[in-house]
Amino acid sequence: MKNKIRLLGLIALVAVIAFSSVSCGEDEKEEENGGVSPDAPDTPDFSVKATSKDTISITIITVPNASEYRIYRSSSSSSGYKNIFKGSSMQVEFTYDNDKLEPDTTYYYRVSAFNNKGGESYLSPPKSATTKKN
Repeated sequence: MKNKIRLLGLIALVAVIAFSSVSCGEDEKEEENGGVSPDAPDTPDFSVKATSKDTISITIITVPNASEYRIYRSSSSSSGYKNIFKGSSMQVEFTYDNDKLEPDTTYYYRVSAFNNKGGESYLSPPKSATTKKN
């Protein structure tokens, strides 16, 4: 009986560990990052601006100790963010043109920065822009 209880306890522990290590994937962000490592880069500042009926420009101001930046986009300010850009820049700021969008539509963006150790900054607060009408 004791061996059966130990086995059940071990199975429950393995299930808890497996469940706690599941995430939403790197291309979709639903919530703020939790437990950002102490050496993670600062959250970058950025701006968004509609430049045409199908393009929004996202300009990111780079931060120290960041080796990569990611841009996430959603049609809602609160959820459904998907990774649309992953890249690096050695400049003080850089711009990514998110094109092939629908006219007269509002899009929400968030950004984060990564360092060489894999530390990710907190996700930025969302910013939005509306593509121009036809």
